[in-house]
Amino acid sequence: MKKTLITIYGPTAVGKTKLSIDLAKLLKCEIISCDSRQFYKELSVGTAIPSPKELEAVRHHCIHNKSINEIYTIKEFQNEAFEIINKLFKIHNFIILVGGSGLYMDSIINGFDEFPEIDKMVRDKLNLKFQKFGIKYLQNKLEELDPVYYLKVDINNHRRLIRALEVCISSKKPYSSFTGKKTNKNTFNVLNFAIEMNRDELYDKINNRVDHMISQGLVEEVKSLINFKNVNALNTVGYKELFLYFEEKCSLAESIIEIKKDEKKNLKENLIIKGNNLLALHSIKELFAGKVKLIYIDPPYNTGQDSFEYNDNFNHSTWLTFMKNRLEIAKDLLSDDGLIFIQCDYNESHYLKVLMDSDRLFRGNFINEIIWKRKFGSAGDTRRLGTAYDSIFIYSKSEHYYFNVIKEKNTENVKNYIKQRFTRKDTVGKHKGKLWMPYPLANPGNPTPNLMYSYKGYSTPTKGYRMVKSKLEALDKE
Repeated sequence: MKKTLITIYGPTAVGKTKLSIDLAKLLKCEIISCDSRQFYKELSVGTAIPSPKELEAVRHHCIHNKSINEIYTIKEFQNEAFEIINKLFKIHNFIILVGGSGLYMDSIINGFDEFPEIDKMVRDKLNLKFQKFGIKYLQNKLEELDPVYYLKVDINNHRRLIRALEVCISSKKPYSSFTGKKTNKNTFNVLNFAIEMNRDELYDKINNRVDHMISQGLVEEVKSLINFKNVNALNTVGYKELFLYFEEKCSLAESIIEIKKDEKKNLKENLIIKGNNLLALHSIKELFAGKVKLIYIDPPYNTGQDSFEYNDNFNHSTWLTFMKNRLEIAKDLLSDDGLIFIQCDYNESHYLKVLMDSDRLFRGNFINEIIWKRKFGSAGDTRRLGTAYDSIFIYSKSEHYYFNVIKEKNTENVKNYIKQRFTRKDTVGKHKGKLWMPYPLANPGNPTPNLMYSYKGYSTPTKGYRMVKSKLEALDKE
């Protein structure tokens, strides 16, 4: 029998602890926690660790195994967890992995991108620069060191900017050169389970849990940790709000209200469901049926290749069934005034349009088709026309759909977008004085021979350049 790791995931207060313990008793196995707040032995009441009775009933790992004064990275957790998994699978057929920290759970299931060691002095200097010069400094620095990641990252999130910059500076390589290389190949089966609950019922449980924590001594626990309030582990719900109370910035009642609000805000992230996407869609149907205003589906294009991280090689009828099942549940999720966008290429786009126009789906509600040019013509065989376009079909659920006005150049949002990104000024040539933004030259797709060339002594990107050499030379000359 192949060993099996069972994962249990879900939002705060949904009942993960009880389910995992009941299941562990049934399967006679042990539990690994991947709740990043429960690692720290100084935090008990506010992190809702299992009770002494529950810990005695089933052996748990990775609970109260670290101190808030220690630096404990995801990589260290992954290494420790795999040591435990390898040891336990010698005596058990099952292990249960439970928690609410998605990144930690994902590091075991799928792995994560490997990054170099970071010099703490680099991080400290970046934080000081941020405090002194603001987020604009971080944005300009990242645009200079890694224009590829600059175009992808949320440039208003200073933590992500600092994380990318510390990698760039410490490694002397772009942050983007380390991403997209997850390599976990587990030797055991993985069964993923996500728990859901009616939102109103879950809100009531969160309120009751917070009240119970207060009665169990959360205020006293936080008071004992005031001297450590700047430690990263304490920048978390239940602690940061009460620190404000002890700093006399709000009342105790206001702090408790904020804790309840912040726990509910976390539901948005914690309701991300990993696993089979059809099951995930069905699992949220009761909660979100008729409430989703926009759905965007980027399905497998059925190219006949398996070069992606998912299956992209179906026979024709299987692909149509695959799409039909997902579109039916998507229609149920869509609000009466909502829109759905579905992207595809020439392999199945014509059949997809016929499917979308069927009576059971969106017949009579076709809005438009966007033709997106995703590359510059044929970079390969010049004896045929290149397949350079994708189709994005737009449908509504009813005639009452709402379409936001397309923003014009002189609107405030567009002006801010241009100001944030178009930060360079051309100093020569016919475009002298005009603003421009960096654009990556590396090829994001599959490499082809005519894109693999050397240019002016620069290192050739891993997958070659984005355009043929003659085009690059013409742009360079211009």
